Formats: sequence, C-alpha cells, structure tokens
Amino acid sequence: MRTIGLVVTDLDGTILRPDGSFSEATRQAFLHLRAAGIPAAFATARFHTGELARDLGAEYTINTDGTLIRHVSGRILHRWAFSAAQTDGILEAILAQNPRADAAVPTPERVWRECRPPFGKEALKIVATLGREEDAAQIAEAFGCRYIRYRGEDRYSFLPAGAGKVEAVRMLAGLLGVPLSRTAAFGDDIGDIGMLRACGIGVAVGDALDEVKAAADVCCGPCREDGVAKWIERKILSGTPIHVV
Repeated sequence: MRTIGLVVTDLDGTILRPDGSFSEATRQAFLHLRAAGIPAAFATARFHTGELARDLGAEYTINTDGTLIRHVSGRILHRWAFSAAQTDGILEAILAQNPRADAAVPTPERVWRECRPPFGKEALKIVATLGREEDAAQIAEAFGCRYIRYRGEDRYSFLPAGAGKVEAVRMLAGLLGVPLSRTAAFGDDIGDIGMLRACGIGVAVGDALDEVKAAADVCCGPCREDGVAKWIERKILSGTPIHVV
C-alpha cells in the first residue's frame, strides 16, 4: 500500500498520439497532479519538450533517452555525456558500418544533424541508422557504452555508460527527496522497462510491447484511449493507497 509522490511518463506512444498531439483528458490529468502537489516528469528520447511540459504542467523533463535532466525553466539539473573524443570515435565506427548513416548528435545546447567526424563536441547521445542490431551491439561493446533500438525503426541510440531513463529517474527522485517506492512510471517501449521495474509502480499502456507489459506491475488502457490519464485520475488522484502484489 503506497501513495505516489512523483509521476514519470514516457511521451510517444504513452501519452502522445502518433501525430504528436495529446488529449484534453491528458492535459487535465497532469494539471490535476500539479494542483495536488505531485510533481510530474517526462522521460523521453526527445530533446525539445519544454513547451509540451509547460502546456501539461510538468515541472521536469528527462530528455535524450535519460542523459539530460532539466527543470521546465530550462535549467539543467544533471547530464551524462560522451567526451568529444568518444563522440568522434563512435561516429567513425557508425560510418564504417554504414557510410550513408544519418547520424544526429544532441549536445546540451542543440541537436546537430548529419554529423560526421571530426565533430569535436561532447554528445548527450548519438543516434544513427544501422542495418543490423549486431552492428550496434558491436559498437557499444567497443566503446563501453549502451544502445537502444527504437520501436519499429532501424535507428539506434548510443548512450554513455551509466546513463538511461532509470538512472535519470533515480537521480531526479533523489533530488526531490521522493523514494523510488513512491514513484509511478508509465511506458510502452523497450527503453522504458528499466524505469518501470525500478519504480514503486510500473504501468504499461495497453498497446505497449509484450516485453514491457511483462516488466510492469500493472497495465492501463492504451494510449489512444487516454489510458495514462484515466489511471492517474482513478488511482493516484483519488487519494486511495495503491496496492501492488
């Protein structure tokens, strides 16, 4: 039995529709969280989420697959990054596997497209198209980092060692003084599994991947039916302690 002190949710496929929009029910649920004094954070692969956070009343954003934690004001609370040398090395390895790879590199200031070495800057992550997952795994092993494959795509995100959504959620919860046991996380994709398992309540949306549902404590309705918004209203904002078996 527990009450929730922090809500963390993925965006695309979890509370955002395929066209990137959100429902009025979703907006109201997050505004109600804020009115109740329960902070919310978005944990996403995206870099630009400040406007969305302001629209929905979320106070924090975990961006670029968990390598950047920001307050809605834009202030950076914590970041993980590849060194400039590591960034160039990984870009070279990607291009050796796929010379026409479309590589994007977010830095704390902006996202750079069609990157080629020498890039010469620290990178929050490196995203590139690769033909085979074995190639991504080989690069990650060579540079001691980790990778994520995006759902239904041939794009891979390379992250610094020790970085990811779960690490960022743990860091943010610590900064806010909220135990992970009182944190609820929502997600739909492979990159969300860690935070669903780590948090006190892990909730998979109804149209999540089967592996994500298996990792979650419970499932809510699908994204297209405002599953997260309804779960927040019925389970968190009702004030009723939540029981997880």
